[in-house]
Formats: sequence, C-alpha cells, structure tokens
Amino acid sequence: MPRVSVILPTYNRAHTVQEAVDSILGQTYQDFEAIVVDDASTDDTDAVLAGYGDRVKVIRRATNGGAGTARNDGIKASTGELIAFLDSDDCYLPRRLESAVEALDAHPEYGAVYGNMVCVDVQGSRPDRLWITGARCGHSGWIFDAVLEHGLMTTQTTTVRRSILDRVGLFDESLRSVEDLDLWWRIARHAQVGYMGETVAVYRILPGSTSRLGARSSEYWVRLSRKAIDTYTDLTPRQRRVVMRRLCWDLRVHALHLGAAGRHQEARAACREAINLALENRLWALGLRATIASMLGYRGRHCVRAMRLAVDRIRYFRFRPASRSLVDEGDPGV
Repeated sequence: MPRVSVILPTYNRAHTVQEAVDSILGQTYQDFEAIVVDDASTDDTDAVLAGYGDRVKVIRRATNGGAGTARNDGIKASTGELIAFLDSDDCYLPRRLESAVEALDAHPEYGAVYGNMVCVDVQGSRPDRLWITGARCGHSGWIFDAVLEHGLMTTQTTTVRRSILDRVGLFDESLRSVEDLDLWWRIARHAQVGYMGETVAVYRILPGSTSRLGARSSEYWVRLSRKAIDTYTDLTPRQRRVVMRRLCWDLRVHALHLGAAGRHQEARAACREAINLALENRLWALGLRATIASMLGYRGRHCVRAMRLAVDRIRYFRFRPASRSLVDEGDPGV
C-alpha cells in the first residue's frame, strides 16, 4: 500500500497532462500511487494516458463534473495515508512529495502542509504579475485566520492526511471553482497546518483555466464567501469582518465581469449589494469603491483597470529582474 496518493483531475488537457504526469513519476520520493481522473475529455487525453500503462491508475468519468467531483472520485479510489493534488496544466518540482512527507513525519500534529509555487505563462516565462505564496506570509500551526484572509494554501503544494478529510469532508462539488479554498478553510479550522518553506510546484496560467473564466468564476467566489457566512456561525468579530470584506470585494469583481458580458442589470444589482454590505459593516473604503464602480459602469471601470495594470507593469520591470526559465530549483519562491 503506497504512503502517498497523488490525485490529478484532467479535462481536455492532452497538450499538458503528459508533463504533469511525468513530474509526478519523476519525484525523488517514490512510495506513491498516481491517480488520474479523466473528467469526460473529448480530445486525445485518453490516448496520452494509455501510454503510461500500469504506472498510472486512470479513472474515466462518463460526464464532466468539474475538478472537485473528479478529485473526490480520485480520493475515494485511493489507498494512501497522505493525499496530494496536482492539476493537469501544472507540474511538480522533483522534491515536492519528499518535502511534504518529511514535514508531516516531523510534525504529527499537522493535518496538512503546504509550500510555495512559482507562476509562469504559456511560454514558461514568469509573467509580470507573480503569484503570491507562502514565501511572503508563510504560517504554521492554527492558521485559520491567515488562510481565511490570505488564502496561503494552494492545490499544487498542499498535502493532507486522510484522517483529516474523514473529519472535514471532501471537496464541495457544487462549487465548480474555488472548491479548493473552501476545503482549506475547513481543514485549517479543525487542524494545525504546516508551512514547508520551499518552492515545490509550478502553476501555469492558461486562457481556459477555471480561475480565468470571467463571470462564471467570479460567481463561485461570491458563493464561497456567502457559504462561509452561513456555515461559520461562531466567527469572531474580526473573522466575520474579514469574510464580509471578501464578500464585498467578490461582489464588486463579479459586477465587473457581468458588465463585460453585457449583463448590465445583474452587474448593477451586484454593485448595490456590495455597497449595502459595505455600509452595514462599516467597510467604508470598499463601499466607496463599489459606489464609484457603479457610477462608472463597465467601460469606465475597464479603463481604470487598464491604467492600473499599466502602472503595475512599469513598476515590475523597473524593480524586478527579467523573466527566467520555467524550473529553477534554487529559486526560493516569490
């Protein structure tokens, strides 16, 4: 029975899934099983996976259920004491599993561990907006507050004990996006979490990623914040303020995406809700932003956002080195 089970869901990623699987099979730690869940792909994914033979266990779904559903199927079919995750458009660095096992063995009180990942674009170069991971704000222990406010844990770098999943449950299959953050909140609320302090994975930005699907993705962010408010009834005043701030922000971003999709009435309704929530919870800055966004409309907000991105790029190229290659094992992260 393997010590670690690596769960990899994939959907129409024949052009990237091979690199992802190869990064699992090339780990310095070899006591693992690799489980790939093909979420009803319609491209050549099946043919690519067939080339691995019995080195990879493949589960084929008849209908597409989303990443959360696919991961749950993989977890249910797994046998490892520890569960690690990877998406089919990303990849592990060689010590990914070894670092996680070492950290969990050294700290039996940890229910999960996470690390850093580097963000790259399609060409394998770092874009001008880098993924902020634990290297800037890594925490260990009872870190529910930090995970609630900053996220911290990422799917590609997190390894979870099966016993913790038995306590808090699996991925919420009703969330087709940000279902991983929902699980990290539940884990951090019930168990201590450890920060590994090294870069262990590569996250690739692709146009079709679920995190980049506009109004479809932002709607799930709003659902997640509302679920937290409804579920966590015993939050401290500060924690509740953090969740309300997230909801106001998510509503404002959702309004922007709705406006971009031409759904202007829904965008105005989302803005109004954000304004009312901000005023009720004395989040004056967010309330002002939502009010201005409502007054500007989609086109005005798009122009302001474009100017902000231009300023960010100027600051990046002025203060950061040029883009580097995809994998640099000596890289301490971002």
